[in-house]
Amino acid sequence: PEAIYGVHPETEMIYWNRSTDARVAGPMLNIFRAPVDNDYMFGGGYGPKWRKAALYDMKPEVEKISVHKQGDIVVIDANINSKSPKGYTVRQHTTWKIYGNGFIDVTTDFDPDKGDFPLAKLGFLLQMPEGFEAVTFYGAGPHENYRDRLHSAAIGRYQLTVDEMFVPYLRTQDCGNRSNVRWFTVSNHNGVGMMVVADSLMDFSALHYTPLDLEKANHPFELTRRKETILTVDMQHCGLGGGSCGPGPMKKYLLKPEKATFGFSVRPYIGNMGDMGDVAKMNPGH
Repeated sequence: PEAIYGVHPETEMIYWNRSTDARVAGPMLNIFRAPVDNDYMFGGGYGPKWRKAALYDMKPEVEKISVHKQGDIVVIDANINSKSPKGYTVRQHTTWKIYGNGFIDVTTDFDPDKGDFPLAKLGFLLQMPEGFEAVTFYGAGPHENYRDRLHSAAIGRYQLTVDEMFVPYLRTQDCGNRSNVRWFTVSNHNGVGMMVVADSLMDFSALHYTPLDLEKANHPFELTRRKETILTVDMQHCGLGGGSCGPGPMKKYLLKPEKATFGFSVRPYIGNMGDMGDVAKMNPGH
């Protein structure tokens, strides 16, 4: 769980490195977002319940793991139970298919505990090392958006920086999410980076803060900017609703705690591989 991507200082090839902060190394299960104003609903919303259940601190335990070859592909299967200090548990079965060209297909079956609240999100948290500041994505944008905040967001290809994805709300909270994303790439100044391609659609963000960083601060000036780039790769988010001054999210925008499957591909990217859109369409074994 402490493996992260690093970059060799001379060759700039991506390799596996180590981190002392396992909670942001990843890819780790993540079902928490720093509650937004609408998540409170005058004290009766979902945000306080996410906090009370300590969903920001899901500790993983590997129940079973196996490695085998499938032709030229290495397949890793893992059963992992992630539990919060308050006992809330998400069971997951994840399969990694690793190809010789560095592509990795990831498929996860989630089985979360039932509860009296919807999940904030369902996905993964991981970090990239310092220097990966350029973000390109194909999805709803250019500004931040959520599943019930999409009318003003057009599907397209957008480029921005990690710092530009942060939204300095007066009270620090979740921000920077992009919905209905087909693929995104985070690169350094030499065009070396990592691409994530969704099997269908996904949500993602790239910030210099973890969800817990945003949760602990009350105002933007209280945040300590991390050198690393923190990624969230999510199957879906709970809708925002209007709970700061009205009703909560509509039922169709709630993220119910029920079994779900999420698939995506992780790919190295270098400029000489061609256009990002073309690389996103490549079959993993090519």
